[in-house]
Amino acid sequence: MFLAIFAVLASFATKVWAVSVLPTAESSFQIIRNGLWMASANGMSREVLSLVILLPMMMVFSVMGRQLIGFRSSTGVLMPVIMAMIMRVDGMAGFAMLSFSLVASALGRYLVRRFRMPFTSRVAIGLWVTLVMMLLMIGISATYAVPFFGNISVLSWVLSLVITEIFFINQITRSLKTSVVMICESALVALFIVLFVGNNLMMDLAWRQPELVLVSALGLIFVISRYTGLRLLEIRRFRHLLD
Repeated sequence: MFLAIFAVLASFATKVWAVSVLPTAESSFQIIRNGLWMASANGMSREVLSLVILLPMMMVFSVMGRQLIGFRSSTGVLMPVIMAMIMRVDGMAGFAMLSFSLVASALGRYLVRRFRMPFTSRVAIGLWVTLVMMLLMIGISATYAVPFFGNISVLSWVLSLVITEIFFINQITRSLKTSVVMICESALVALFIVLFVGNNLMMDLAWRQPELVLVSALGLIFVISRYTGLRLLEIRRFRHLLD
């Protein structure tokens, strides 16, 4: 309900701003629309273009997870967004591959911690171990005629490795337990992103009214940033002091 009301207000504010403050705003947004239509006509997927427009709205949920709920921000704003894109593009198969890659990176971290080598080399070897185990998983799936992992897109492969690298680095600089907690928090935010932003209604809205989505996301980030009260996890943590 809050998102719907804010979207209507943002649409009205955009039109007023375009007329009274910046006359070229409407033409600027029209350039965005024309660019989307031209890219689609040249062969780019409409779904991918809509997801790009929805990226700021997805980041709103990352900000909410930090500012309102109290999740840790060490994984960055884009971690839940990347997870949500993997689940949106390849569904449970993409999420399963991501989970497997994270488990494989934990094993890779265990293997390389005994070697004395520069930090970058350790990360590279850990990712090599992860990639080899992912390829073995694909090979076993093809051997036993299990098509579950056979149709995963290249985008999900690349994004899974990006998340795996962040997870691997957090294991080195922090601890396995802390890394797992941050990944679980990001996965929870990603689930909400898929449910509320990654549905077909929002995809169609992003395609037809990209300026509405962009302005609404910016406004929501400003509104959430003004909150200075206790976060939900802080209320749970200090509930004995609040009673």
